[in-house]
Amino acid sequence: MADTPKAAWPRTPDGTTDWEYVFEDASSGFIPLISQVQSPEALQMGATVILEKLFTRKNDEDERTRLIAELHAIIKGGGSIENQVAQVARLMREVKDERIEKARVYLERKKAGAAIDRRAGIFWKLDTFLKPMVLIPVGAVFVLALAGIIYLLLQSTLQQTDDVADKPLTPAEQAAQDAAQKPDAALPTDPTLPAPEPEPIPVLFQTLRWPLATQYTTDKPQYYSVVLYVKNWDHKVEICRRLPSVTDRFYTSFNDVMPPNRPARQEELDALAMKVKENINALLPDSFVIDAAVARYGTKEFRIAPRPPYCMSPN
Repeated sequence: MADTPKAAWPRTPDGTTDWEYVFEDASSGFIPLISQVQSPEALQMGATVILEKLFTRKNDEDERTRLIAELHAIIKGGGSIENQVAQVARLMREVKDERIEKARVYLERKKAGAAIDRRAGIFWKLDTFLKPMVLIPVGAVFVLALAGIIYLLLQSTLQQTDDVADKPLTPAEQAAQDAAQKPDAALPTDPTLPAPEPEPIPVLFQTLRWPLATQYTTDKPQYYSVVLYVKNWDHKVEICRRLPSVTDRFYTSFNDVMPPNRPARQEELDALAMKVKENINALLPDSFVIDAAVARYGTKEFRIAPRPPYCMSPN
């Protein structure tokens, strides 16, 4: 696969590269291929070739250098070949997820640009009517009409103000006006009442694709968002520190709950959210996650972290 030209890589129905197939295909995917090596040297060489094949543009140099340095650190760290393969596979999946997210953003921007072009076409047609001989008289009439409306409104407002100023206040109205001009007294607080609970903090992540097909098909995948809700920022930091493991728990939860041959119903997504909450809390020192939500792409509940490090909170 590393010697295959990029143009020959399979495409999704949207026309972008099918990165799930490129990385995960059982017979030719990057990750299954590097999982077959028997030595650290072969693992390092194969993974380096893949990274150099993926990051060929001039502005990719810094990212390519960073990833290869991380790869070398994994190999130099020693340990069993199985552990090294697992760490390199995790690194490759991070690259895969970033490519999938970039493709999604590219498609959204492309659709937005097409909509702008369609609207621009309407204005080009209107340009025929915006000639000086038509626009100047119409503009003059509009300005005169607007000035007349403003004059009438001002006259009406001033007349109402004069009427109110001339009308004497009743004792009750005078007392209310005097009270309004005094500074507000400090409102007493009841020390026996409990302090209000702080609003839970949402933690957003990158999009999740399901199902993770092991071979290329023409079926359109579904994309989902997962949002975790925690009590404080320390809990959020603890979750983000374990982001690779948290992402693995997401996919484990999807595998346990999601139906294999059809889109999930809302009650199944609710059950999935409960499973995600349970699995993430089992990973943490305590039950930091107080709620979770799963939403399908295209719904108003869909919320994701729009850029790395893909573990963010609004504001």
